[in-house]
Formats: sequence, C-alpha cells, structure tokens
Amino acid sequence: MSFETGTLTDMSDANSIADPIVLVAASAVKNPVNLGRFWNDCGGFTENESNRKFDVFSRSETQRAGTTGSWADGTTTDALPVVSTVGLIKGLVLQVEDEVVVVKNVASATTIDVVARGAAGTTGVAHSAKPYTVIGSAINDIDLKDIGSVTEITNVFNNFMQTVAEPIDFTKGGQIDARKGLSANQVALVQEEAMTRVAKNIFASSIKGLKQQKSGDAPYMTAGLIQQLTDTTGGRVVLEDSSVGVLTETKLRSAPRQVTATGMPTDIYVSSANKNIINEFLGSASASQVALNSDIRNTTAGYFVDSYNYEGQILNVKIDLSMSDDVIAIVNINKCKKGWKLNDALEYTDEPALSSREKRASFNGSYGLAIEDVGYEHIVMTGVTQA
Repeated sequence: MSFETGTLTDMSDANSIADPIVLVAASAVKNPVNLGRFWNDCGGFTENESNRKFDVFSRSETQRAGTTGSWADGTTTDALPVVSTVGLIKGLVLQVEDEVVVVKNVASATTIDVVARGAAGTTGVAHSAKPYTVIGSAINDIDLKDIGSVTEITNVFNNFMQTVAEPIDFTKGGQIDARKGLSANQVALVQEEAMTRVAKNIFASSIKGLKQQKSGDAPYMTAGLIQQLTDTTGGRVVLEDSSVGVLTETKLRSAPRQVTATGMPTDIYVSSANKNIINEFLGSASASQVALNSDIRNTTAGYFVDSYNYEGQILNVKIDLSMSDDVIAIVNINKCKKGWKLNDALEYTDEPALSSREKRASFNGSYGLAIEDVGYEHIVMTGVTQA
C-alpha cells in the first residue's frame, strides 16, 4: 500500500507545490496491504493548520429523551418530576409508557408542567422512573411568544501537530559504488526505504498516538484515532461500548445500534485477529446480517467478510495492522481528517554536511489528525477479547 502524503500530491499536476522527491518516494512505499488503511482513508484538512495547537470540533446534539421521577397519579399536571429538563421546551409532546402529555411549562431543572394528563385520547396513569421520548411538537398559535429555545454548543478537543523526521546518511563511496543486490542508484533506494519508515511511524500514530504539548525537551505529539474517540476530559461526550469481552456478532451489532441513533458510520477498523473472528460470522445463525463480496465465485477458495449490513447501513470491515486486538473502531470516515502544518508539509531537505565525504538529508514535516463530531458519528468498542 502506498503512502498518502496529504493534499497537493497529484504527480500529474505540473503546478503542484508538493515536494517531488516526497511524491516519488511515497509512491514507491511497499508496506503490507493492511498497514496504514485508516491513514490513507482519511480525507485532508480543508486548509493546512498554521499553528502547532489546533482545535477539533464536535457539535452537540440535544437528545430529547429522558426519565421521569415519580408521577404519583394520573391527574396531577403541575411540578411533575423528571431527572433533567435539558432539551425540553413548551409545546413538546412526550410519551411516557402509553400516556401522552404536552409540556406547558419547564418549571425548574427537574420539574415540568403539562397541559393535561392523558392527551390525545390516552389515559393518565402513575409512573415511577419511566423513560419518556419526544414524539413531536404542538402549540397554539398564540403560544409561540412564550416558548423557550435550545441552543446547541460546540465541544472542543485540543490537539497538536507532531513532527516526524527520518534522517539519511550518505557517504561518497555509498553514492557511487554499487553494493551486492542493489542497483547503482543508491540515493533513490535509500530515499524509498526512509520514506517507508516515515509512513510506518505515521500509520502507527494515526491510530495509537497520544497528544502532548511541548514542554522543555518533551516534543509536541498528536492524538490518534483511539484517544480522540475515548478522551472524556472536561466532560467531553464520547460513544464507547466498554468491557465487551469475547467478540461475538451480538456484541458487534450492539455498537452500530448505538452510533446509528446519532450518526452515519461508514467503516469498521479491526485488527487481523478480530477480522478472523468476524469472518466466522458467516457460519453463524445470523449470517443474513453479513453482506458477502459479490465477486466471490465457486472457483475461489476461502471466504471473508468485507462489509457488515446493519439495518441497511453497509459498514466496510477493514484490517489495519496498527489496531490492537482489544479495540474496534466504528467511524464515519468522512469526519476523519489528516493534514500538515502550513509551510511545514512533508519535504526532503539537505541537512548540514558532516564532512566533504559525507552527506546528510532527511524527510521531515509536521502533521496532525482530527476526528470530528466525536460522540455522535463514531463509536469505539473496548475490552475486546478473542477467547
């Protein structure tokens, strides 16, 4: 698999400002087929970040559902207790078990008044800690002036640009003398080898990277996929299906059920070991849940799951060798972005010479990763075991 170096990498573009040595070396990278799939799938930043520190945004979405307190009877309309009135406004139609009520007023942080009990022909009854859902909004023409509003907020996750560097040392003799098993053009070969090491470092950090702000000798580091999907610092909202245990299809299905209630996931990233388990789902009683690759013919041995069908939402199942066996990430890849710092994209640079017989160069640049709309578009399964 080649190495996607970001924006402006079209080698046929005569006006591209990307480093041509980077492009040639990147196109020659020969990593294993399942290494770097997540990084290469990520889209690019809309524009390169100009600062080392950058913000990743997730827009909140108020969930209009909750739980009642104790409604002692089926007639009381005032000061009915609920766990929280966040997201509730006048005119919302609530269903509690088989009873429907219309909110008349949000009386406090934990109580509401309703127009009447048993609206729309339903029957008012007592409820004790029962879930409710919003099934619509209904107001009188003259009531609009009295309705409150709900304002969504933007959650911010701070991340940093991480600098990758891969030095290359040449000697005069090494550049002009062929070595056994190698071509005469030693420079191009070692450039390709160095770029392969760059790619492997970036592939690993794009999934397992942890963020760090520079302090003293400690360098900037960027948060990868898993940290961005699980970091709850400051009350940040995430979707996490934790302590999964032995992976089964029932457990795998529970994660899409949660995330499709708030987002539109597209891909499932797994380790090779977890992919083997998912492949076995073809033989399970619920194999109809699995979408088979239509290109398989009777003359082809072996079988595999290349996509998972959750209620019509087709999720591509992909191995990335940087994924750990204990975690599975289900993401909307359209919300996963990678990018290079402005004026610090990956480049090939001559470094200070060590002597007249030696030459030193490096591939280096600063990059970051942004997983947008965490808590709504993506979910991570943790605590996964194979047996």
